[in-house]
Amino acid sequence: MVVAADGSGDYTSIGDALAACIVLQDTSTIIYIKNGIYREKVHIDSFLTHIRLVGESVEKTIISW
Repeated sequence: MVVAADGSGDYTSIGDALAACIVLQDTSTIIYIKNGIYREKVHIDSFLTHIRLVGESVEKTIISW
């Protein structure tokens, strides 16, 4: 799964990607987050035990709230 704030990925928000994991009952996936500022509160449910959030870069992938 790819999250990109500019709309070039599968989702535009991290929350939407996590919600898709819940709907698909996918408990072990990698969510690749492209550079950008994501102003959202991220909550990972306890049953999503093997979800990995991987940012494109340390300096330019920002989750803020």
